[in-house]
Amino acid sequence: MDLTAMPGSSIRKPKFIAGTEVPGRVFQVLLMISELEPMVQYGLLAQMKQV
Repeated sequence: MDLTAMPGSSIRKPKFIAGTEVPGRVFQVLLMISELEPMVQYGLLAQMKQV
């Protein structure tokens, strides 16, 4: 099954920084945090990059 052939599949996939893969649920949490406190999101992303 070729997911890339499905319409809208590329739209639903969040685009991450090269070399990083975050589960959709974590991404949604980061989006929620970013709406409340952008600096917190940047801090979490920085920690995730260091791991």
